[in-house]
Amino acid sequence: MQACVCSCVRQDRPTRRRLLVLPCLHSLSGDSILPIGSCTEHVVCPLQCLEAEFYSWIANGQGIAGVDSSLVGSNSALTATNSGGQAVATSFATTANGDKDGIAVGLAAEIAANEIAHVKFLRTALTAAGATPVACPAVSISPATFLAAATAAATAAGVTLDSTSTFDPYSTAAAFFLAAFIFEDVGVTAYHGAIANLENPTYASAAAGIMAIEAGHAAVIREQLFLLASADTTAR
Repeated sequence: MQACVCSCVRQDRPTRRRLLVLPCLHSLSGDSILPIGSCTEHVVCPLQCLEAEFYSWIANGQGIAGVDSSLVGSNSALTATNSGGQAVATSFATTANGDKDGIAVGLAAEIAANEIAHVKFLRTALTAAGATPVACPAVSISPATFLAAATAAATAAGVTLDSTSTFDPYSTAAAFFLAAFIFEDVGVTAYHGAIANLENPTYASAAAGIMAIEAGHAAVIREQLFLLASADTTAR
């Protein structure tokens, strides 16, 4: 069996959730995967590496390789500084939608711990299944990447963003919550789509547990966005 380092396409239904999560669970499921590009036998889930990297920058001011080099694996293209992540700006706590009570950083720290635990679990599970997990791939979570993604999404929806638009999740708590909202929704749907493909009940149960945690993250992030919107009288 083979799976790509960064992406793969299922031969039956190449949905976004399967594209994201099946590469890391592939060796536990026995599913048929059509490889694209440079592939290895097994891969640790790129989505979990991506999420852990993002939250680690908000909470710790550094990438996961700086927190624990074993998280990214041997010879990983992901270093402690090359993902484009940033320590939160001073404006994170001083703007109108700032992190006045430390809620955003506190939540980021809790979620970062969860996502790092997920990466560790997936590595352990793959190893126990007789696989050799590969290193986390290089990721880009710079403000420029977030803006490019937002622009692409807006364009697909028929909306044209102002040329001065920015989307920097490291600048304000509100921007962080918006970015986190995207990550968590994708995480939940990814695991939801993958669980049915796991033949081993033990692994299916573990994946369901991770999905529940991701859903909890999503709920908390939604609550914070609602509270920010409710407090923002300028938007009414």
